[in-house]
Amino acid sequence: VVKYETGTNRKVGSAEVGMFPATMQVSTQTGLLYVANFNLHGKMKPSSVSVVDPEAMVEVERIETGPMPHGSRLTADGRRHYSVAMMAGMLYEIDAVSLQVRRTLKTGGAASKPTWVQPHPTEPLLYVANNGADEVVEVDTEAWRITRTFATGTDTNPYNLDVTPDGSTLVVTYKGS
Repeated sequence: VVKYETGTNRKVGSAEVGMFPATMQVSTQTGLLYVANFNLHGKMKPSSVSVVDPEAMVEVERIETGPMPHGSRLTADGRRHYSVAMMAGMLYEIDAVSLQVRRTLKTGGAASKPTWVQPHPTEPLLYVANNGADEVVEVDTEAWRITRTFATGTDTNPYNLDVTPDGSTLVVTYKGS
């Protein structure tokens, strides 16, 4: 991970993290950077989320998750980090303060292959793109279960997600059709 000064475009630091860092975000709660390491190399094995101090550019923790932890995001308050492991079909919740995996949840059947998770900005909900199952699932974080499924159509392969700041609209990209 490389840090640049925005005013001058000057490189001011870097930190070594896990293989193929895919997505990252800074927590408003801790000020730390959480990086999902999407390891594509070698045999399929659990991968990780690196936690980096962006001031010192030092990895302070590497938290094991599932194989190919793709899209990851923090809640608006910065207290919970969520990532999905594409090859395990799992959702991971990490406490951003204790740096521990708190809970896991299967996001669907064997073909789910989740690629992205997006927290709702104001409600205790997450949206997960199940790329392999042509669906988006809604997860209630209080009950820790899937509450709705949005069928996206055949061969759409939903990939990334975002929710508008007011929470009224979910936007989905399709990798397929």
